[in-house]
This record gives sequence, C-alpha cells and structure tokens, in this order.
Amino acid sequence: MPSFSKIAAAIAFALAASSAQGAPYDVMEFTGPAPGKDAAFQAWYTNHIAQVLKAPDVRSVQRFKIEQAQRPGTPYPPLYLQIALDTENLDAAAAALSALMQQGSAVIDKDVTITAYYAPRPKVMARDVPGTAPAPAITGKTTLKRFYLLAMVNADSAHEAAFNSNYDEKHFPDVIRNPGVTWGQRSQLVRAEPAGIPWPGYLAVYEYSAYDIGAANDEVNRRLAEHITRPLIFTAKGGHTWYAGAMGPALHAH
Repeated sequence: MPSFSKIAAAIAFALAASSAQGAPYDVMEFTGPAPGKDAAFQAWYTNHIAQVLKAPDVRSVQRFKIEQAQRPGTPYPPLYLQIALDTENLDAAAAALSALMQQGSAVIDKDVTITAYYAPRPKVMARDVPGTAPAPAITGKTTLKRFYLLAMVNADSAHEAAFNSNYDEKHFPDVIRNPGVTWGQRSQLVRAEPAGIPWPGYLAVYEYSAYDIGAANDEVNRRLAEHITRPLIFTAKGGHTWYAGAMGPALHAH
C-alpha cells in the first residue's frame, strides 16, 4: 500500500504536468430561485443548462442539489451546476458563462448566487489510502446512495504553505478514511463572480457511497471531535461544509 507522502508527491507531479498543458477548471454555479419565482426559475434553468453546454470550452455539466449543511441551521444555496471547463483563456470563458447567468437575473436569488472557478488536483481514490472502509450497514436502509461532501475553507495567507502541508498529509487523508468515502479531490479557487464577493479559497470534494447523509455527517463530526480526523491548521474566517446529491448524470458537450 503506497504511503500518503508518495500519493501527495504524485498529485504534485500530475498537477504540474496538467498546468503545463493548460489545466482544466471546475466551475460551480451556486444559485436558487428568487422568492415567488420557482416556476420561472425552473424554466430558465433548463434552458440555461442547454446554453452552457454550447458555451466555449465547456466539456460537461452536471446538476446537484445541496441536501444539508454540516452544522444544523446553517444557510446554503439549494442548487449548483458543476461545469467542467478546458480553456487557455479563462477570462473569455468566464465572460461567456457570466453573460448566460445574467439572462436569469429576474428569476434567480442574488443573495445565494455565486460562480466559483477552481483549479482541481487529481482525485485520490480511497483504495490508495490506508485505513479506509466501506459504509456500515444501517438497520432499515438497504440502498447505497452516492452523495458528496463539499468542504470550503480559507487559509491564513501568512502560513499558507503550512496550511497546505497539513491539509495534504493529515486532514485530507483522514477525511477520506470516513467509512463510505470513495474518493477525495482538493481544488483551489482562481476567481469568483460577482467580483468582490468573498469566497473560500480552497475546496475539497469527497464522494460517498453510503446509506444515509445524516449518519455520514454524524460520523464526520464524531471523528473531528475526537481528533481521529486531525484538524486543519492556520485557517482563516469564512467557510462552508455542505452535502449534495446529483440530480442526474453528467451531460457532455458535443
């Protein structure tokens, strides 16, 4: 079984190689309907997805629904559209996507709408991390579900190197060791729109194959409280932790 230091080195090598070729971007359009505009929003959103698929350099899109926050009572946007983008001109690609989003300005909730652009690292599969395990059985639940933990956080800029070292070597593999996690992926924010809106600088996505989001979240919190999952260090204010489920398969541009 490879050590996580070797996995981290492989990630760094793959990321550097990808950057040299023009790294892809993962774009997340967080949004939801304006009050009283549900039907109009849904009509616009269906057309919006079709138009995004035709936008320059878009590879695929997939729609997700945010199911709950890690901490009860924390607000979150109801939906996000994940866009896989391959481009050598991020400014032009972002301008095209922004223009499409502006077409929905009359029906979207501007208080929860933001588009975040991330530079992704390669995924780390749970099978490559020692100490991982499948989700435990839950009485009365017989169907495994696929869902995603989205963890967004800011780093203290004065200690960003130490933040990332701790994240890569300790916190990230520890979260992957939560039962039912199948892979994890770290990404760094490169831009957010509308401009000037603060947004966490780092994103980690963990895919689950498990029976229940609530039970998975309870285990995440237990491991954090008991320091089984080693904590992040040198974080700064501002962050979100949400669970989401796909609303359908990824749609690919032609």
